Amino acid sequence: MHIVDEFWAYLLRVGVDLTENGGFFHGPVFDDGSFEYIPIPEWEADSSYCKTVYGEFTYGNTVGRYRRHAFADYIQDKKDKKLLQNTHVHIDPDFRNHTYGDVAVRREGNSLKPISKAAS
Repeated sequence: MHIVDEFWAYLLRVGVDLTENGGFFHGPVFDDGSFEYIPIPEWEADSSYCKTVYGEFTYGNTVGRYRRHAFADYIQDKKDKKLLQNTHVHIDPDFRNHTYGDVAVRREGNSLKPISKAAS
């Protein structure tokens, strides 16, 4: 599909949001316009799977890049904070391992390839 109208836009759902699957809270946007990307929760996988795929990354122990606060610090609702404190984050895309999508199913085409300096 070729879009010629300059006012078209695509919206993607990326990171936490207020929905049940999205974690029940919005990631923070700071006064200077910067934001902290916070991944959605990993609800469906068991704990041993999460530790294998995502390591020990939970909302309680994963620290953001810019403000150096644990992701759980941004959760306002006490009930949701308690629920998510030890919940694993669903790291997707995973820039460290250059993958996106279901990491457990390593299909052709679900890997991110770094752009070489020669290509830039």
